[in-house]
Order: sequence, then structure tokens, then C-alpha cells
Amino acid sequence: MNVNTKKWGIIGTIVVVVLIAIFMVTRPTRLSGKYVANTGSSLVFKGDKFEEFENGRNTHEGTYKIEDSEIKMKFSDGSGTTTAKLTKDKQSFSLKSTGNAFADLFAQNIKYTKE
Repeated sequence: MNVNTKKWGIIGTIVVVVLIAIFMVTRPTRLSGKYVANTGSSLVFKGDKFEEFENGRNTHEGTYKIEDSEIKMKFSDGSGTTTAKLTKDKQSFSLKSTGNAFADLFAQNIKYTKE
């Protein structure tokens, strides 16, 4: 094998590894679309924002961020923050905490699934 060919093979391999690493670090950490629960509630995600609907009526909106496998939703009306556990495939999540101990009795473990 030619030395020049070997050199380009090594450079090509390094470039591929670097591109894969960049993709893994910068992969999207956003949700998109509609997630529904069996309670009549749904959440619609777009960009870094979400809207909550109860029986088809918009009830809340706000922003969210994903850290590790946890979603933190902050309501724009200042009513609090809700956290949820996100599955690896981002196809569903379960509520963990609403920031209100009484509401947590009813809301914990409500599961939302991507529609």
C-alpha cells in the first residue's frame, strides 16, 4: 500500500470519528409534537416551549428543558415547575413532581405518550 493512501485513510478515519463525536454532543435535546395522557390532558412541545390542554382547552403554557432524562417544565404564569422522567427514546414520560404536595398525590406517575 502506498504511504500517501495510508495517510489519507488515517485522516479519513479521524474525520469520521470527530464528526460522530460532534453529533453525539450536539444532538437535539428538544421534544416536538403532542403527548397525551389517559386523563384527558395533553402537552404540545415546540422548540423550548410547551402548551398544556385539558379536554381540548388550553390551560397552561411555559418553557421546558431536558437534563439527563428529566424534563423540567416552568409555567409562564409563575404557578410553578413540574418535573417528569423521560424515556430514552423520547416517546413517553411520567410526571414526578408538580411542586405542590397535594397535587402530587394525583399527578405522580401520570404517563404521557407521543401521539
